[in-house]
Amino acid sequence: MSNKLKTLFILLFLSVFVSCSNDNEVANPDVIDSNDLYTTLDAVSNEILHHDLGCADQAISNLRNFQSKKPTTVYIGYDPESGINRDDLKKISTIDELMVLSNHYGAELTLDKTCNLNDSVTLSATEASNVLSPLVKSSKDFLKARNFTDSDISEILIECDADETILIPLVLAMESVESNNGSIISTKSIHTKEITWSGVGDCLIQAVGLDIFYGISQSTLKTWTKAAIKKAVKSILPKCLGPIGVALIVGDLLYCIYNL
Repeated sequence: MSNKLKTLFILLFLSVFVSCSNDNEVANPDVIDSNDLYTTLDAVSNEILHHDLGCADQAISNLRNFQSKKPTTVYIGYDPESGINRDDLKKISTIDELMVLSNHYGAELTLDKTCNLNDSVTLSATEASNVLSPLVKSSKDFLKARNFTDSDISEILIECDADETILIPLVLAMESVESNNGSIISTKSIHTKEITWSGVGDCLIQAVGLDIFYGISQSTLKTWTKAAIKKAVKSILPKCLGPIGVALIVGDLLYCIYNL
């Protein structure tokens, strides 16, 4: 089954799924027509792709966030015959440069050091967190509009041991499910053509995998549950390790959307 067919199947399933009532339910508002996160993504896409992440991390006073905000190593695997110049890898400092390696040269990018790949580059997770902050704010606003409180959001992140940037792919998935009616998304910088939320859902599957949609399948358009959100967050943690991991996911998503 193609990724597009998988997307349509899952989104159709979610649109008709009826969840059982439980103490973790958080009701959605009656009108669900927000494109706020995607609008923000459209506005900051260029900054995310081209921001210099090679800067040295500044001292971090918040001990709890130390692990997620320290410099992060991206491991790069590639075919020696691919045409990649190994000396050029040392100069990489942006998500766009990594996306070029992945999309045009077929390089593998991972944060898993056990993969024993050819080379690596170390980027600033603090810089990535800063550049992603507008998307984090929009993601939190989306959840709050569906009656999640700051306490609910903190509980989800703490229980999942996740950085707040993971809310970005999570909310994009939720928004694509809510808007799965063929609606057109207005874009300015990502794409000059009209695209639909089903197209975004297809790109999300390519970027982060099917698990995020299975994770939120315990909820419906009428009710999002904390249990379902926690399951979705945990399902994508392996690919969204901290701000650099999420920045790579967003980069994949942007490249996919651009090529729709």
